[in-house]
Amino acid sequence: YRKFDELVESYSGADLTEYNLRRIGSDLEHLMRSLLQSGQISYNTESRVLNYSMGLPQVAP
Repeated sequence: YRKFDELVESYSGADLTEYNLRRIGSDLEHLMRSLLQSGQISYNTESRVLNYSMGLPQVAP
């Protein structure tokens, strides 16, 4: 939640327009993708709903 709070705070004083909200969302998506790619977080492959919107999980051979 800290990163979200930081991004919202960075727009302090500016209107939270649709454009600004989309930029915040894009920045969060980039953060999540980089955390996935670096292995700091991983998909829950035991979940009933499989959503790989950030790419397929990396499985060690």
